[in-house]
Amino acid sequence: MLGILYHVATKDYAGALAKLSTTPRGLWRDRHPCIVLEAICSNRLRSHKRADLLLELATSSAASLEERVVLQGYRIANFLHWGRADDARAYFNERSNDCHGAENFGYLTRNAAAAFDRTTKLKMENEAVVFFEKQKHHYGQYSSMVNAAATEMALDHYDQSAVLIECAQPELEKYGLQNSVIVTFNAMALATFSGDLVKAGLLERFRRQPDHNISMTEMYTVFYESLLAFRDSRMEDAASGVRRLQGLVHDSHMPRAKERLYANNLALAMGLGFPDEEVESMVTAARAWPDQR
Repeated sequence: MLGILYHVATKDYAGALAKLSTTPRGLWRDRHPCIVLEAICSNRLRSHKRADLLLELATSSAASLEERVVLQGYRIANFLHWGRADDARAYFNERSNDCHGAENFGYLTRNAAAAFDRTTKLKMENEAVVFFEKQKHHYGQYSSMVNAAATEMALDHYDQSAVLIECAQPELEKYGLQNSVIVTFNAMALATFSGDLVKAGLLERFRRQPDHNISMTEMYTVFYESLLAFRDSRMEDAASGVRRLQGLVHDSHMPRAKERLYANNLALAMGLGFPDEEVESMVTAARAWPDQR
């Protein structure tokens, strides 16, 4: 079990599934944790149908309300990644009344928020922030705050977004590198889309964070640098970044990175007027990894 959990903790979901599949079932006294782990890994690897079947099974056998609420949140996320927002909304509306008293209800609300229009989404994310704050659940509070910041940004509320990011960032850094990276992604996006809020040294600070391999950290740093260069009419720098990113994404083992960044990089390359032959090569790469959200 420890080996499987290590694979999950390091985001090697394919490795975790391989370990699960080769472990004799007789070694498990309780199959429920295995079902949950397989469901989570299947969701992360975008095996949506398999994940949904497993999550339905795991939810029905959950030992407590708290566990059931967490698994329901995962199922909502799986619906969203599957492109089934209507099912996510219906599932939340059907189940939410039965678990308002759960300590993990904030996670269910926060996950479901993405299924609704932006105004409703922001309302639900702010409700999650307040819910977690009352419980003194600081990780839930500040991670929900980052979600709300991204929604404020999408609504062109840059000042509000900046306030939330500045509040959440130092708190989430207490929980390790991954959380610092997530909140800094949002800060970088804010810097990109709102010129008056660009913070000096943000990209340099982000570069200095330790990492293990060709990671989301490095790839998103290059992407946002290229986007900022394009916005500032530094076309040579932008083109150099696009070509560097294409190689990083190619060498990455993260499906989610390929789904998102191949497409984003292609759009930037077309905006820069890359040669047809180069654009065609990038189109081929992007088509091989369609966004599964």
